[in-house]
Amino acid sequence: MIRPNSSAFTPFALGLLASLLIVFLIGYFSSQSVETQIIEQLATYSNDLVLISKSYQSVSDLLFHIRNSLEQDPLVFEHTAWLIGVITQSIVVVEAIDYPAISGRHYNLVFTLDNIDIGFHFVFLHQFQAKTLFCYFLFSATSIGLIWRATCLLPSVTSCEEKLMNVKPDSLSKELKQQLSKMDPNQLAWFELAYGRYDSFEIALQISQREDSLEFDLKNRRLFVKGIEIPMAKTPLFYYYWYAKRKQMGDEPYINPSKMRPDTIAGAQLADIMHRYNGTDRTIEELKKHGLKAKSLDLNRNKVKEILIDELGELAQAYLFDSQRDARDARSRYQLKLASSSISFRP
Repeated sequence: MIRPNSSAFTPFALGLLASLLIVFLIGYFSSQSVETQIIEQLATYSNDLVLISKSYQSVSDLLFHIRNSLEQDPLVFEHTAWLIGVITQSIVVVEAIDYPAISGRHYNLVFTLDNIDIGFHFVFLHQFQAKTLFCYFLFSATSIGLIWRATCLLPSVTSCEEKLMNVKPDSLSKELKQQLSKMDPNQLAWFELAYGRYDSFEIALQISQREDSLEFDLKNRRLFVKGIEIPMAKTPLFYYYWYAKRKQMGDEPYINPSKMRPDTIAGAQLADIMHRYNGTDRTIEELKKHGLKAKSLDLNRNKVKEILIDELGELAQAYLFDSQRDARDARSRYQLKLASSSISFRP
């Protein structure tokens, strides 16, 4: 059985880097905007500087006094509501004052006294609001994740459509054309998915014509949906197996345990399954000691759902969970949608 190549690390890493880049750009452009505002504010003091200069014997004495004053008491600007609190405070340090200003050199600010330009070069020290930047990071990471998830919901169908467009009608056998024309929408969707993965009409036809099936091979930690291998981490695979075993045995939908009272019996059952098939020791001990918790069930059901949708798109719906609200205590009960006859287990 061909196993499709899939990796969640690359999209995750790229999303993380993109989010960090967005936060960096927010900080950078915030600081640039703040510095522009400060320079514009300082430029309004040019007339005051002219008046003050008259009380000094020379411009050099004035600049000497300005430099010493700013070294002892730097300019501090508060930004209580600037850019949603990205920058809360800015300190302006005078790095250099050129009198006269050197031609061709960049200055943050230039004043003119007695027809002579005076160039000021500043260093800005900004205090960033870490909580706000972290919120921007979370928002951007979540947005990128949702966008990526939406664009990848049906990756195999898109791939299949592109491949089928490159196939000449003459290359399709008469028998294949007849079979395609007789397919219902669900079969055609499975055909497109399988062809997009395996690039084989024969394999795609076999998969599309199969009945729904869910097969577990816990000995080798493998899962098959209609013969298509689905890569799944071992812990969510064990939880999926546990739900599937209950469905095959005809058990009632399982009600999530109370938050205050984990299910020790079910925890011991699941721990035994994990122990027999080399599960994680820490998880096994947790189940034995504390029992099966609603939080763990919810977490692993969601992981199973995410993996199946990533691999199968909308075709995963038949392999997910039915949920009902228990009228007695408002807790939810869950079981697999798939019929028990469609579930099998390899020895």
